[in-house]
Amino acid sequence: MFSDTVVYGAAHVIYSSEFADALENRGGNFGGGVDICTVVDPLTPAEHDPIIRPLLAKIDKALGVPLADVFTAGGIVREDEQEDALGDLLMGVRGHGVSIHDSYDEAWERGCQACGVTADLPYDETTEYNDLAHEKLDAAGYPPEPAEGEDPDPSYEPIIATAFAWHGGQDTAMYAFASTREVQGEEHKAAILAEIARSIAWHNDHAEQGPGDVRKLNRLEAAVNAAVPGTRFFYC
Repeated sequence: MFSDTVVYGAAHVIYSSEFADALENRGGNFGGGVDICTVVDPLTPAEHDPIIRPLLAKIDKALGVPLADVFTAGGIVREDEQEDALGDLLMGVRGHGVSIHDSYDEAWERGCQACGVTADLPYDETTEYNDLAHEKLDAAGYPPEPAEGEDPDPSYEPIIATAFAWHGGQDTAMYAFASTREVQGEEHKAAILAEIARSIAWHNDHAEQGPGDVRKLNRLEAAVNAAVPGTRFFYC
């Protein structure tokens, strides 16, 4: 049996991916180079259990032996390895383009052989994590998904993504804000606003602008102005 640490850690990988998909469908994104698992707020065990436990039971039934036993027989025994491998496996059965064969092929094959496992992993088409992600976005005041055939408003972008896109380096106030998702004090706020003002001025001095960039920066400026130091932002 997998520990709760392994189960919820792997489940967070799935949820983070589906949260990012939901966010993108509604016009947002996390910006390039961001590890989404570190910035998506984790669900509670009570939110995970009705989704992840039946999925694991479904896989155990298809294999004919507990999946945890296959991991152990293959030499995937440390919790960090089990969490990583289980995340890959679950992403695969949910069609996210990742597979346990990517990083654990030999161990997986060894475990399957030792346990006499021949059944294919079942494909899972449930939508609970995606539905839950949309509920979180609704609660945060996100615009709804555009109608079929329509594109999201190009000026809409979560302010954290805007901050990641426009910071001037990892030693800047903007990067600190984007990374921690909070204004750390009045001096920090002033420094962020100064960076935003420079970005807006640059845009006003150049003819070429991305779709809605100035409006994105204006939204960021308004949010930082209204921010209470020490209060963590969601993604809107």
